[in-house]
Amino acid sequence: MGIRELIGVGDYKKLITARFLSNIGNGMSPIAMSFGVLDLEGTNEFSLSIVMFSVWVPMILLMLFGGVIADRVKRTLLVGGMDLIAAAITVIQALLFMTDTATVPLLCLTNVFFGIGVAMWWPAFGGLMPEIIQEHQLQSANSMMGFMANFGNIIGAFLGGSIVAFAGPEWALLIDGASFVCAGLLVLAIRVGNTPPKETHEVTMLDDLVHGWREVASRQWVIAVIASFAFINMAFESVITVLGPLQFDRVYHGARDWGIVMGSESLGMLFGVVLALKYRPRQPMRSAMIAILLPSVFMFVIGLHPPILIVVPFAFMAGVGIDIFAVLWMTAVQTRIPTTSLSRVFSYDALGSNILVPLGLVIAGPLAARTSPSTALISGSVIALIATLLCFSAREVRHLPEAVTTDS
Repeated sequence: MGIRELIGVGDYKKLITARFLSNIGNGMSPIAMSFGVLDLEGTNEFSLSIVMFSVWVPMILLMLFGGVIADRVKRTLLVGGMDLIAAAITVIQALLFMTDTATVPLLCLTNVFFGIGVAMWWPAFGGLMPEIIQEHQLQSANSMMGFMANFGNIIGAFLGGSIVAFAGPEWALLIDGASFVCAGLLVLAIRVGNTPPKETHEVTMLDDLVHGWREVASRQWVIAVIASFAFINMAFESVITVLGPLQFDRVYHGARDWGIVMGSESLGMLFGVVLALKYRPRQPMRSAMIAILLPSVFMFVIGLHPPILIVVPFAFMAGVGIDIFAVLWMTAVQTRIPTTSLSRVFSYDALGSNILVPLGLVIAGPLAARTSPSTALISGSVIALIATLLCFSAREVRHLPEAVTTDS
């Protein structure tokens, strides 16, 4: 389907505009929070780990519940409503920094509520696209979605580093809050949406969870990818939110340089989805896992702390790999799982692939303090590389065919 035709679908246009706007803020907020915490009096590496850890715990605990809810209610209501709640939480965090009342316990508390919202939002968003776009158009639609989301991330990351460095984290967080408001209102204006089957009122939540697990467990390629990403995401999230900021706070020019690197990664993501728009590999998951090798190289390079001009192209290549994987993975799941079960499957995906992230975050800061950020970064890159290579041992990952039609 041509780009003009996709943009001509009104509800799809609202959805990608919402993601573009919210990702401007999302590009700023990790930089703002990381360097905001490091600037607080009396904080250290462990403080940063704990603040970032507090987001992920409720996400992990409630992700399956979020998937069941998203398959039972109107997904647009859940996605848009959670965006508005995220806006309120982000503004509260900005005000804490603005009034000099921000503390590690208060930031952790607000992050817990943010994590609860993400646990509801994530599965619902994953199941929303097939309700708007026909199945044979999904890869193009996912690519365009990734393009706009990453374009927003580029703007946010490049601006975020400068805003945090020269004006403070509170202003970046305020912009993030405003972007969530715009995104939430746009999603709530989408007309289409799933209508829960009548029998859902007679089916228990446990039944729904069991059904979702069967959809996951019956596909070797899904299990293999989720298992490998438990370790890949553990390493990569530790880099993005803890180890990277620590390294750049010590070796480079802090938030400004980290913003340049994150912007370069987002630029690579933008290029990655452009490639994915036309790329139709015969074995999509094999190609996806080859692409995801690139972030491991990026983590290793940061650990060597070369000049930033060397770091930037590796950040760009990591971004390319991340979004080629993301588009191919999202499309593979959306075209092989019945639409009525999608949110539950995405919730199992989110749970399994992120289940070790809290552990990675809570270990990253103390490990960097005990050894060095460089040692922790190189260790993370090795873990991610091994997990990626092991995924290829699954035959379905290597040989999953391109086109399969679901009977949704």
